Amino acid sequence: MTEMPQPLPTWRNDGDARDRLIAAAAEIFADKGYDQASTREICRVAGVNVASIHYYFGDKASLYREVFRLPENVMRMPGELLDVSVPVRTAINAWYRHLLGLARSSEEMNRIRLLFLREQIQPSGLVDSSRSELLKPYHQHMTTFLCRSLDIDRADVDLHFLACNLAGLAMVLLIERAAIQRLAPGMLDTNEQLNHTADRLTDTAMILIDHERARRGSNRTTEQ
Repeated sequence: MTEMPQPLPTWRNDGDARDRLIAAAAEIFADKGYDQASTREICRVAGVNVASIHYYFGDKASLYREVFRLPENVMRMPGELLDVSVPVRTAINAWYRHLLGLARSSEEMNRIRLLFLREQIQPSGLVDSSRSELLKPYHQHMTTFLCRSLDIDRADVDLHFLACNLAGLAMVLLIERAAIQRLAPGMLDTNEQLNHTADRLTDTAMILIDHERARRGSNRTTEQ
């Protein structure tokens, strides 16, 4: 069974100095922006020596870039989705469990969203904060998986539409997590509930995938 991804590092948890620096930097960069953030304050919040940033990252700019790798690390595809020997349903279920695992790190995810918003409004010139660039490898992995699952040579508009739909099923649960917990308690509160919700999302996803397979088969028959 696929495990939930680990929560993003947080300075309130135990961890090595490097992880604490990244977590503290994410908090302070999100609150103050790059220019106003102080390396001394970051080190204080992380509980490390003021020379630690230089030791682990080289300088403030390199630390900032490392913070922006948090979404990249979190959004890595689960291995099941990349393994051709894994059944489609198993792979999709692993993917949804991975996505819903992010619900356990809502505070840190909100901080990352604020970081990206600040970078778009007040560009530091140090990173590419384009959401399309962040999502591109994730989307490409999904379309590659769907092409393989549906026996399609290359992604077309309809396949991109399917990939976006599959992601959209989970995104509303993540983006509106707090509201959903109030409106529909019991969906996202515990690991057991998250796993159950992932199973239900998988049921819906398989209907969409099977429908797309049937639709394409019908089109091929008509064309012959």
